[in-house]
Amino acid sequence: MHQPMDAFTAALRSAGIERRPVAGAAPGHLVLAVPPDRLSTVDRCARAAGFVALPGAPDPAARRYAALDPAAGRFVVVEVPGPPAPGRPARRRGLGVAVLGPDGAGKSTLAQGIAEAFPLPVATVYMGLWQSGDAGPSAGISVRDAAARPFRAWARLLEARSHQRRGRLVVFDRYVYDARLPAEPPWATAKRLYFWFLSRTCPAPDVTLLLDLPGEVAFARKGENGVEASEAARRNFRALEQELGLHVIDATRSPEEVRGAALAVIWAACLARWRVEPVGAPVPAR
Repeated sequence: MHQPMDAFTAALRSAGIERRPVAGAAPGHLVLAVPPDRLSTVDRCARAAGFVALPGAPDPAARRYAALDPAAGRFVVVEVPGPPAPGRPARRRGLGVAVLGPDGAGKSTLAQGIAEAFPLPVATVYMGLWQSGDAGPSAGISVRDAAARPFRAWARLLEARSHQRRGRLVVFDRYVYDARLPAEPPWATAKRLYFWFLSRTCPAPDVTLLLDLPGEVAFARKGENGVEASEAARRNFRALEQELGLHVIDATRSPEEVRGAALAVIWAACLARWRVEPVGAPVPAR
């Protein structure tokens, strides 16, 4: 099954609608049994996938079932294009979604939650610049580590691109944007130049999520860096909101609520990628 149909089915499911086809539809038509109050949602999902929801009941199967049920509006005919022409790829490139935030914000938890809840294939790629035991952003600069970091970032980006070419959604746990935070002594001037380069070694992802929470909450969760350092990291990330087009999510909420807010942003980006013409509000995530 080619991806537009996968996208259409997934969008319906996220809107709380199960795709229940009616048998006997004419070629190129998909007849759906839909609750009357969800007809506009089906129309929106169809157009986002490149299909056309036809008004009325022009399909013989729809007319036959409509004759048995006066509520003819329950049957929607969706015109589905044929298979892709030879030589044209059926799968579109998947989106790249970066998750940012201070330590304790729940980045890894959210990345895992998206992978479990998103109805299309998902791959998670860790993009942390500083390895365990590696020199952190507030430590001195090691020439060997400094030279290795861009190559590590590029290697992970190539891994992500491979997943995206297969149509998978890629969730980046952290991103090179971590190097946009202010450099600290020692060697602050040298660090600023290096961080400027490092933060621009990879192209911008399609969507960047920022998990925002007060420093005392982040410290209570993780027990690292101290309250003041956690709050400073929060302020520094928020200062990048306009420049990087960050989608800020309140991370003080439950993991389920944070995941729901993130999925809503991701689905809006997916529909913007798939839609053929401007449509109404994006389909909300579950």
